[in-house]
Amino acid sequence: MIYLETEGSAYERGKIHGEALKKHIPRMMFEHITRHFGFKSYALFAKDILDTTNFLSAAKKWTPDLIDEIQGIADGAKFDFNSIFVRQLIGEMGWYWILRASTENFQKLNDVFKTTTSQQCTALGVFDQTQDYPIIAQNADNSIGWVGVETLIHAKDPESSMEWYHIGYPGLIGIYGMNNCSMGACLNQMSPSLKKNLNGLGALFVSRLILNQKSLKDAVSIIQKLPHASGVNYLIGDGTSVVDYECSPNQVKQFLPYQGSTRVYHTNHAIENTDVDDEYLTLLNNINYYGDYGLENWRLDTKTRLDYLKHNLHENSKSITVEMIKRILRSHDPKEHPICRHDLPSGAYTNMGVIMELSKSPKLHISFGPPCKTDFSIYEFSH
Repeated sequence: MIYLETEGSAYERGKIHGEALKKHIPRMMFEHITRHFGFKSYALFAKDILDTTNFLSAAKKWTPDLIDEIQGIADGAKFDFNSIFVRQLIGEMGWYWILRASTENFQKLNDVFKTTTSQQCTALGVFDQTQDYPIIAQNADNSIGWVGVETLIHAKDPESSMEWYHIGYPGLIGIYGMNNCSMGACLNQMSPSLKKNLNGLGALFVSRLILNQKSLKDAVSIIQKLPHASGVNYLIGDGTSVVDYECSPNQVKQFLPYQGSTRVYHTNHAIENTDVDDEYLTLLNNINYYGDYGLENWRLDTKTRLDYLKHNLHENSKSITVEMIKRILRSHDPKEHPICRHDLPSGAYTNMGVIMELSKSPKLHISFGPPCKTDFSIYEFSH
């Protein structure tokens, strides 16, 4: 794992990041993917993406501070801005590649992505409990190719007195995280089944925008009005409560297991959101994108994990503790579709387990590796 502290303006924090992690960033660029599209470099591939989408325009409008931070990462790591910006589009690149690929490239993509089930996650949140503060948590199932470079950045902005823990990988602005105002954000991809928007704001930018807020009310207001690029579930909380929103280009729908529930949870399929992309699902089937694993097995996997969470969290009279959440994140039951994922036919891999106590003095518990094999470390803020 990698731990880094950054301080200063958005650009200064980004530059510290780029300089410190520059040797790891090339590993994240997936140069071999670009060759399947006929580009000689990732920089040319990135330029093509920006020429055919409005991802950058959306980010400039909604998150100008993150544009400064990305410029800092690029300058510090001595990369061009476009390459670092496009690398932030981890929620969008998978479906963009598919939509952009020519027929002859589909098989090459299948050879590279034996299955897309590796980039999935399981998230949960509890509130209105005896300990008087909410807890949110998730297993981050990103990629077995990223093992060893899981990154935690403790960022500080002296001007605003804001602090953050950004959880992700070298060169990324962060995927999940929390701030010192007791705001936390978890997210789960739902992009295979929901509509896509080439003019929208990428998932990582939405996550970071949530973490720039000081209250859950402000965060919910933001996600309800911005243009979403991808189908993503955001499970977010502050010191008062936790909410779960399934977001897509045409819908933002709240999911609550039942009226009055003090627990929420989610995996990778839409429950309330009906902004379904049938054409894309048909395309995935036609090119056999899920290979021997199969699209139906992917659907079974996400629903099985959701049922496991429902079974373990439905009892409102029983307080859910950090230790109980750790046991859930470590679970291998059922063994075919477990919460903690490794050594599976699907190739799914849990890179990190994350638990955020959203108290007045918030705490982050994180395992850098599958939580069944790795101890959780605790991180707190300066003030």
